[in-house]
Amino acid sequence: GRGSDGSPFPDLEQDPSRGRLGDREGPGPRILLARRGTPEAEQSLREMALELRQQNFANEEEMREFLASRNESLRSGGPRRTRRPGTPAEEAQALAYQAMACQQAREETNPRKIRKLAAQALQADPSCVDALVVMARQQYQDGNWKGALGELEVAIREGKSQLGGEPFIEENKGHFWGDVLTRPYLRARAEKAEILFLQGLLPEAVAEYEGILDLNPGDNQGVRDFLLASYLELGHTSKARELVSRYPKDLGAVFEWGRLLTDLIEGKKENLVYLLTMARFRHPEAELGLFPPGDSGIPEPRTPEPIPLCFERDTAEEAYYA
Repeated sequence: GRGSDGSPFPDLEQDPSRGRLGDREGPGPRILLARRGTPEAEQSLREMALELRQQNFANEEEMREFLASRNESLRSGGPRRTRRPGTPAEEAQALAYQAMACQQAREETNPRKIRKLAAQALQADPSCVDALVVMARQQYQDGNWKGALGELEVAIREGKSQLGGEPFIEENKGHFWGDVLTRPYLRARAEKAEILFLQGLLPEAVAEYEGILDLNPGDNQGVRDFLLASYLELGHTSKARELVSRYPKDLGAVFEWGRLLTDLIEGKKENLVYLLTMARFRHPEAELGLFPPGDSGIPEPRTPEPIPLCFERDTAEEAYYA
């Protein structure tokens, strides 16, 4: 039967000593999860990578000493070196990082600032992948999803070419993201996949998400959440179960409720009570999003709104994201 809140799950007696997530003592961790990477941190990594290329190290030991010296300087509060852009491409990337930071700072209500920065970046370098991705996201917010996909196709081609084409991708498959220069390409593919997902083009979105995870199994972008949701909506429960097994330590709202939904769809009842208890304990807000009071069991048409680029763990923001 249904629970008192209208969900398809019965009410369960809860151990009062455990409480609900919001009742725990202390404020708990508040972790900001950025799905596209943090521009400020990435810019520092990129600058260091470019600086390393300008050094003439005699051996690996010299390089390690150089890196250790830089890290120690940063830890001790020493001045952070800001590398001035030396080429149009570097100037464009710096502007693109500023535009990305505005997006993640929830400044999307001021799209003119974001567009201006991205336009300046593309004026400096028309092939700046991150600037193309920023522009595509703004197009999508304007309701032009087909135009956004076209922009992203250009970004993906440019990103692939700049990396060295298919030979580079095949040689480095499984090791992307660790190389900071691969990240714009990954971001372009993730943005494309997200638009396909939001438009209900799930088979096409699945292909993109699977391709991204092949390149970066560590999934620094969190695309596995969308892949799991796509598998479940398509009824691919065996693939959903395999994906969940690949990330056993993922206790986020999507995976916690996804584990439950996988068993529910397959009609497996052995672990439902346990999975429901854990999902409700860790992410109680997400249940109202999945099963609002009075839910008929028939999903509402998906509202194609852009998904937040970042959110805080264990908050209503994560519940909305889930």
